[in-house]
Amino acid sequence: MADRSLSEQLFEIGTPFVAAQLRHPTVQALEAGRLPDAAARFWLEQDYLFLHEEIRALTRLAWQAPREHQETLLRLAWNVVSTEIPAHQELSGLFGADLDHAVMAPVTCSYTSWLTDAAADYGTGLTALLSGLWGYSTLGQRMALPAEPKFKRWVGSYQDPGFPQLAQRFAGMVDEAGPPPHRALCTFLTGMAHEIAFWAVP
Repeated sequence: MADRSLSEQLFEIGTPFVAAQLRHPTVQALEAGRLPDAAARFWLEQDYLFLHEEIRALTRLAWQAPREHQETLLRLAWNVVSTEIPAHQELSGLFGADLDHAVMAPVTCSYTSWLTDAAADYGTGLTALLSGLWGYSTLGQRMALPAEPKFKRWVGSYQDPGFPQLAQRFAGMVDEAGPPPHRALCTFLTGMAHEIAFWAVP
């Protein structure tokens, strides 16, 4: 794999983790449009809290970024604020999620704390974010759209063509940042493991 870029190597080792997500009971229920409303509300509330913490990680990285990366990071942070969160609020309303009173579950606390800590180092933080961007965009491309309208809208949000394009842009930024390969590997795999754990619902 020596002639392959770092990001290409990360995607190769991450592929089995995407397959594991596709086999996860929550993902399968979501894909089938049969996830119970209580479970859907819990997941959407946790993801809402995650999005707010993702903004912190992005801005922490933007502060460290070289000029050629800074605009991408700031644009993404603003997109989370101006586009992703409002869309998430609208989707959550279809399931009756109580975003205003959502409390962070241990798995969400673990994931977001790890992400924020990873952002203390530029290359490591980019790799941590890449694991989520690539993982969810790849998962979305492999999921079938359910017939049930609410769930179709949910899964469809993962299939936005801009999502894999953003993941590829981040992949290039990771390659340019050049974190130590062993550290990048550990970070990427940890991020993928957090993604799988995040699908757990009561």
